[in-house]
Amino acid sequence: MLLQKLLEIVLLGAAAWLLVVWVRRLRSREAITISLLVWSVAWVTAFSIDLGYAQRLRRLAYIRSDREHRPLEAPSGGYVGSQSCRKCHPGNYHSWHASYHRTMTQIATPETVIGNFDNVTLELHDHTYRLFRRGDEFWVDMDDLDRRDSDQRDSDQRDSDRSDGSVSDTSRVQRRIVQLTGSHHMQGYWYELNWDRYLGMLPFMYLEAERRWIPRHAAFLQPETDKISTERGRWNKHCLVCHATNAKPGLIPKPGSIVEGESYSIAAVNTTVSELGIACEACHGPGEQHVRANQTPGRRYQLHLAEARDDTIFNPARVSAKLSSQTCGQCHGIHLAGSFDDHVHHYQHGHRFRPGSDFDKSGRVTVRPNQYPWPPVVEREVEHTPDYLKSSFWTDGMVRVSGREYNGLIDTPCFQHDVESQKMSCLTCHEMHRQQHDGHSLDEWRDDQLKPEMRTNQACTQCHTAYEDNEQVTAHTHHAAHSTGSLCYNCHMSHTTYGLLKAIRSHTIDTPSVQTSLSTGRPNACNQCHLDKTMAWTAGRLEQWYGIERPELDDAESATSAGVLWALKGDAGQRALIAWSMGWAPAREAAGTDWMTPYLGQLLADPYEAVRFIAYRSLQLQSGYEDFIYDFVGPPRSREMASDQVLQIWSESLGDATAPAPELLIDTGGQLDRRKFQQLLEERDDTQLILNE
Repeated sequence: MLLQKLLEIVLLGAAAWLLVVWVRRLRSREAITISLLVWSVAWVTAFSIDLGYAQRLRRLAYIRSDREHRPLEAPSGGYVGSQSCRKCHPGNYHSWHASYHRTMTQIATPETVIGNFDNVTLELHDHTYRLFRRGDEFWVDMDDLDRRDSDQRDSDQRDSDRSDGSVSDTSRVQRRIVQLTGSHHMQGYWYELNWDRYLGMLPFMYLEAERRWIPRHAAFLQPETDKISTERGRWNKHCLVCHATNAKPGLIPKPGSIVEGESYSIAAVNTTVSELGIACEACHGPGEQHVRANQTPGRRYQLHLAEARDDTIFNPARVSAKLSSQTCGQCHGIHLAGSFDDHVHHYQHGHRFRPGSDFDKSGRVTVRPNQYPWPPVVEREVEHTPDYLKSSFWTDGMVRVSGREYNGLIDTPCFQHDVESQKMSCLTCHEMHRQQHDGHSLDEWRDDQLKPEMRTNQACTQCHTAYEDNEQVTAHTHHAAHSTGSLCYNCHMSHTTYGLLKAIRSHTIDTPSVQTSLSTGRPNACNQCHLDKTMAWTAGRLEQWYGIERPELDDAESATSAGVLWALKGDAGQRALIAWSMGWAPAREAAGTDWMTPYLGQLLADPYEAVRFIAYRSLQLQSGYEDFIYDFVGPPRSREMASDQVLQIWSESLGDATAPAPELLIDTGGQLDRRKFQQLLEERDDTQLILNE
């Protein structure tokens, strides 16, 4: 790298010197022309050297990974890699390089691994894992839950994307960690299986903020399990599609083993990607033609000065809302293979979609539960897995899991607008490259990659201009103009999506509705902020302010706060959202906080690990509980004791002047009405729920 840069500097310096000398000596038009020609040749030569260097880097990566049992980084099909973009687009490269898109998947190195591998011992369901380092390499010593003979291996690859680890006569094995996923909230680790390029996954995740290891299943909202999954081949089959660029699973079938309607036996695995992580070409498409066409500086400057479109590369910012959003939706969406042929094509060659093409014609079907009739592939999936839709959508078809914002966007009226210039797209609010005048630091920007001012009402007033006026805002929201109650998206994009152990804003723009909460279970925006108020209170104000008909409510919905009902009676997804809301600053300000403690304490004993984690995080915001000791994956008895302890501390802290609040189950003596509390808890919705974020 250093030698290449020095050579580039020497060439450009020599050209500059010749330019000055010739112009001074000859002062003729021919001399100036020759000098400029020399300068251009030198610049193009340096540029070519840079391209050559990038190509050599790719060849070195190929050679290195070719010796390893992990997916191969080998640009193909017109893909050239992000290094080829850096020379001409240093600013865009810099902001992309700082983004979490780039670090979605990385090779395991001391610079990329955030987990503690310093001779750490972890226990999980009677299995011991020892994490350690060998120089710059990361290793795990574990029971060999992946060991199978060849027949078992074929069966495993044919019918399973997961393993229960229930093998007999296990022996110890040391596996090298070669790849990792994530760098923002948590990080997962993939190890070599020595089966071609197939990967297994460490059954632990590392939480960055908490700086601790947890069982991988505890990082997701799903019932607890005593089975261990090594996720054999999951990255090769599925994860790579959105966690890498130009991914090709390369699952090579045995001759004659492909059977219509089924999968097939795998003879070999040669998984390749053009680049690990979500790189430039994941959004812009193959860059080879663009790089070749723009090696001449004159063409680049001509296009730049004319502000002309460069048709040698796809730019999502210069196309329709549909095509632009499909670029994001290829990953941020819920899709199914349209046919068995599409399924087989993906397993062998990857997806057909390329940025700029129509996703709807790529062999993938976007799942939209509220669009009838369902496509045949959705019908088959629901028939095969009855809870398929429930794991990703609320009952009215609104997305309830993170990372699937595209499905929410395309069902919002702002996207479906008749006028193209007024259609909402992903790029209406988000940007892939930080703008120079953005006052936020790169660290702040990369958290959600919002454009400047998109954290304010400008996100909506860029179209809904009437609400640029503060008086109009106050008249519409019935909240002070600059309060959190007058932020458009707090009401119309409320936190009803779950993922990454937190609540996330919905990307289907809707209106607060008590009736919708009753029919779908989805918390409405009013009660997710005013957690201490009943749904009857909310229905009354929606009727008074907006003429929304008041629905029929039962006694509990009329007399007990919505926050209490969802925390005690809700399903696991509702309980997770309310546990998060009890830690959300606007809700804590609007609803008060003292009454929340017994409910957060109860959620510490919840059957779902994710719910317990979120509740503990919110509990630590309560006065007097900042240093409360609790382990959400500890033994059941310790969790129950912690829950009881929270309630005891809270009860003892109440003063004699505590006012009764029947909607919060605070009786006339200022104490918790434990009879009603227990009665509601016994009505908890314990229907099994798995959210596929």
